[in-house]
Amino acid sequence: MFFRSPVSLLLAIILVIVGSVHLFLGWTYGAAAKSEATTIGTISYISGGRGSTYSYVFEINGVRLIQDSGTCRQRLRPKDAE
Repeated sequence: MFFRSPVSLLLAIILVIVGSVHLFLGWTYGAAAKSEATTIGTISYISGGRGSTYSYVFEINGVRLIQDSGTCRQRLRPKDAE
């Protein structure tokens, strides 16, 4: 029977360890999210079609940040095109 085999015990231990790590990381991110600020940004550049990349600008606490994205799988359009 699988549930009484050493493989199932090893699998259970691995799943408990992975679950514990995820719980800890979630708790850590939750604590960090409480100190996060919210702002509204502007998409300043869109490149590509499928798998677009984009740049965005936002200001938070008086500091202007310009960031580049990774790949966005959803089509992005300028606000005027809606």
